[in-house]
Amino acid sequence: MGIVNDASAQRAARIRLCSAAVPSPPLPLTSLPSGDLRLDCLGLLCPVPMIKAGRAIRQVPAGGTLLVVADDPGVENDFVDWCEANRHTLLSMDESEGVWTTRIRREW
Repeated sequence: MGIVNDASAQRAARIRLCSAAVPSPPLPLTSLPSGDLRLDCLGLLCPVPMIKAGRAIRQVPAGGTLLVVADDPGVENDFVDWCEANRHTLLSMDESEGVWTTRIRREW
């Protein structure tokens, strides 16, 4: 692999590596009536929401949606990079009273 000069690409590469290196305790996932999955990351700091999203998205069928709820302000930028690095689509990100709700569509 060549040298990566772009800071965003380097960050995305670190996020991918973090996603692959963590043991697998149970995920706080809830099935929604729409068929989507909701991942609760409240109280967790970066990079834990990205790591958990990496594990949770594997349980979403291609074309399905993962809803991530987190209160770490870092997720605002991290999920943009994470979706790009992992080739998923960031459908929306809303913030209300310090809680970010992020909708991600699994593409593959």
